Amino acid sequence: MISNDPVVDLRKIKNKENPPRQSWQEMVEGVMPEKPRQEPETEESPEDNEPLKEWQAPEFVKYEKSPAIAAVGIILAGGLLAGAIITKNLFFGVFIVLAAFVLYLYSGREPKKVNFAISKTGLWVGAQFHPFADFKSFWIFYEPETDLKEISFVSKKTFLRPLRVPLENQNQKEIKEILLQFLPEEKQQESFGDFLSRRFGI
Repeated sequence: MISNDPVVDLRKIKNKENPPRQSWQEMVEGVMPEKPRQEPETEESPEDNEPLKEWQAPEFVKYEKSPAIAAVGIILAGGLLAGAIITKNLFFGVFIVLAAFVLYLYSGREPKKVNFAISKTGLWVGAQFHPFADFKSFWIFYEPETDLKEISFVSKKTFLRPLRVPLENQNQKEIKEILLQFLPEEKQQESFGDFLSRRFGI
């Protein structure tokens, strides 16, 4: 006997009782408000990277070495090496020999010419760029009588040494006026190591 009752689809009833679960992303998107679109960051204008001032100078100043200082260095290195031999400290002896060799090579090295440039955004030293945002201040050491002509940039990072840039024959007043547009001027004292290097050619 055929029943006239409609056929009940149990799968539809099951789906109504247990609707499909939403993914975590769908639930969050339904609760969290849509984030406003952020405008793209403005790119630097090509004019910002155009040099306001550029020049060439040796990468470091090579000072004339005093024969007396060289003799003292040789005697000191010889004494340390003799002490290492007496105490049978092989590691220290090798270190003294290598250090003396490296200093000898470095002292005979001729400085290369490097391109320097100041733009609105920072300083170029050769191919390396240093943004002004990384610096706290600057100071120009200018003592022609002692051959001291360089800019010293103080980093915002505590443990970094100031960046020293030689001025060569540049007009220090002109460069100072340019830098004051981007960085404060703050007086610095020459370090003892820099003084020894300049005074005795170490």
